[in-house]
Amino acid sequence: GMPVDTPASSMRAVHAEARKEWRTKTEEHAVSAVYGGHTVDEELEEHYIDENMISEDTTACSAEEEFEAKVKHLTDVIDKNDSYDVVSKNTQREPGALFIDATWVMALRDDKWKARLCARDYNTTKRDDLFAPGSSTLTNKIIDFVAEKRGYESWELDVTAAYNTLSEPETVYMKPPKEWLELRREAGESVDVIWKMKRLLPGRRIAARMWVDHVGVTLRSLDFLQDTALPQLFVHPVYGISCEVHTDDIHGAGPKQHNREMINTIGDLLTLQKSDCYGPGEQYEHLKRARHSYPEAVHMAHSKKRRTIH
Repeated sequence: GMPVDTPASSMRAVHAEARKEWRTKTEEHAVSAVYGGHTVDEELEEHYIDENMISEDTTACSAEEEFEAKVKHLTDVIDKNDSYDVVSKNTQREPGALFIDATWVMALRDDKWKARLCARDYNTTKRDDLFAPGSSTLTNKIIDFVAEKRGYESWELDVTAAYNTLSEPETVYMKPPKEWLELRREAGESVDVIWKMKRLLPGRRIAARMWVDHVGVTLRSLDFLQDTALPQLFVHPVYGISCEVHTDDIHGAGPKQHNREMINTIGDLLTLQKSDCYGPGEQYEHLKRARHSYPEAVHMAHSKKRRTIH
C-alpha cells in the first residue's frame, strides 16, 4: 500500500493519472474471455458479440417523452412507495435536519426513456458509514468463472426501484421537482411546499450502503453465506449457487435445476424488474458488459450506454 505519510496532493496526482489512463483504455470496446481455468484479455473475432448489445445510443429524448417518463416515475415509484410528506415551506426544521434538492437522470432502456429522481446530497460532513461493497474490476469475472468451471447456467436479477423502498433514516427535507409542482399547481393546490422524506432516493450518500445491508439480510435469510472479506459475494452451501450483488443488480451462477426456484424465492422478498437465466450459446449484458457464453469460454465486451442528467 501507499506509505502513510504520502502528502494528499501527490496522492491526488497519482489518482488523476490512473483515471486518465483508465479513460483512454475504456474508449474502445475492451474484450476479454473467461475460461474454465484462467482469464485472458484478447481481441475476439467479430461474430462473438452481437454489436447491437453494445452500440451507443444517440437519439435525443423529446420534451414530451421526457415529461411523460418523469410523471410515470413520480406515480409508479415515488408516490407508490409513499416517499414523502408535503409540508409548508415555512415549517420549522429540526436541528441537524438535511435540506437537499433533486435532479433527474434519463436513461434509454429497451427503446423507452426512463426517468429517475435522484437526490443531490451534499458532502458537508466526513462520514465513515457510507462504504458499500459492489462489483469491482477485481471481482466482476468471478461469477463467469464459476459458471464456466462448473458448467453452470448464469442468471441476473434487477430489483425494481431498490433504494426507493427503504425508509429514510435521517431527517431530510427536499425541494420537490418542478414537474411535481407544475401538476400540483394545475390541480389548484399550494406550491409553497417542500417534501419531508420518508423513503430514500438514489443519490443519497447512505443509500447504497443501506441497500447492500438489506440484500445481505435477505439472502442470509435464505441460507446464503456472505463472504466476510468481499461482502458483495454470496454462496449457497446446499444448492451450490453463487452470486454477486452490485446495488440493484445481482449476477449469479448455479445448477440449472435450482436457479429458477431460487430466483422466484428471492422475488418473493425483493420486487424484481427482470430476471433471466442464460445457458451455453446465449448472450446477455450485465453491468455494461456484453457476455456470450460458449462451451469453451465466456467472452465479454464492455459497452457504453448513454445517460443524460438533467
